[in-house]
Amino acid sequence: MRLSDYLKQLREAPYIRHTLPDDDYATVAQALKLAHPEWVEGWFWPDTWMYTANTSDVAILKRAHQKMVKAVDTGLERPGRGAAL
Repeated sequence: MRLSDYLKQLREAPYIRHTLPDDDYATVAQALKLAHPEWVEGWFWPDTWMYTANTSDVAILKRAHQKMVKAVDTGLERPGRGAAL
């Protein structure tokens, strides 16, 4: 699923505290303080969308991004366990 699809789902979710002013990737990158804002797409883990009421959209995106970074870092630490990088 693309980031734009996730942002649409977040925007439509009724119990999320919506803090992002728009769904522009630059806005997301700025809110998350990403080091490489041009690399936003593909850096959000897909199964981190469970949340409690009043969780902010930014908090959910931060958690999804952190989990993806950790997964990539873990994969890079274990060469030979899967596809070659």
